[in-house]
Amino acid sequence: MAEALIELRGVWSGYRRTTVLEGIDLSVNAGEAVAIVGRNGVGKTTLLETIMGHLRLARGTMRLRAVDLATRPPHARAALGVGYVPQQREIFASLSVLENLRIAQRPGEWTIERAFELFPRLAKRRASGGTQLSGGEQQMLAIARGLVANPSLLLMDEPSEGLAPTIVAELARVLAQVRATSAMAMVLVEQKTAIAFDFAPRCIVMDRGRVVYDGASSALSSDAGRLAQLVGVGRPT
Repeated sequence: MAEALIELRGVWSGYRRTTVLEGIDLSVNAGEAVAIVGRNGVGKTTLLETIMGHLRLARGTMRLRAVDLATRPPHARAALGVGYVPQQREIFASLSVLENLRIAQRPGEWTIERAFELFPRLAKRRASGGTQLSGGEQQMLAIARGLVANPSLLLMDEPSEGLAPTIVAELARVLAQVRATSAMAMVLVEQKTAIAFDFAPRCIVMDRGRVVYDGASSALSSDAGRLAQLVGVGRPT
């Protein structure tokens, strides 16, 4: 049996007095790809923000390679190997593409040049400032920045949100390539279930702050009735 890279047990979390996560149990193995889906507002982003340390853990335990994460600030979690591509991208607008990547770079398999090979558009715009990039290019930069940090676990929150279909298709292709060629574990929160199911063989469905499905993506993708019941759509979108 594979050893868990990160393990959450009985995790409760939320915003000030509002509880969002209620007793989450979740483990991800080294090198594993996992997709998280669910309706809006069920706690998907809250889960990633809690793992990254942007939200306080109210109850439960979180361990990365048996190291307790509960009291560690976000920068310490990043140093331990947790990477994050946030929903709002949060690139440094005043810095160039190359400078954004240099700030994040850590030793490992993903170099800046390898990231440029993955995203040729960024290579052409390496001297451009963050404010000069399109929304799709900003998302590519956010993902590239996450990769060159060489985490052991990369969390990605809705990378396709608000992007044109052609850019979404390009990002889906790139994520599949990264998954197939990288040793890092990857957790993808994604509203588009077709992208989520194609990306990861294992899918987690959340509802009202709880995990209501944890199993094969293929089984859920092929069962339109159950998919509609859990996620609110009759087929992958």
